[in-house]
Amino acid sequence: PSSAPPPLSAVPDGVVPSGPSSLRRLACLSLARSFVSPLAMVAILRLLQKIGVVGTPRENPAQWFVLLLESAVPPAQNSVLMLQVAGRGEEAGELAKFLLGSYAVSSLFLILIVTLALSKLGLA
Repeated sequence: PSSAPPPLSAVPDGVVPSGPSSLRRLACLSLARSFVSPLAMVAILRLLQKIGVVGTPRENPAQWFVLLLESAVPPAQNSVLMLQVAGRGEEAGELAKFLLGSYAVSSLFLILIVTLALSKLGLA
């Protein structure tokens, strides 16, 4: 018997497996939501600023703050609710546990992102 996680095709009806595979997913999601997504948003905002769609951070700091904050928040719970309504309670429970872990990890980075954004945009 192998200790490797089952391939995704072997996981019944999209149930999120627990264990090292789940931890890897949580780490990847946290990295993407806490660092990659905000950095991508800064790049997008800079591009939009150059073509005149948005102002500079000094001209409209609240707009920049909200967009940066939106890029860093964890995923919504709507998927859990949709699974529950569809009668897939067990899968909804597994997804809810995964999202709880995502919220717990991202809250630490969100504090850092908000603090940096507020100070850099002159809103603090």
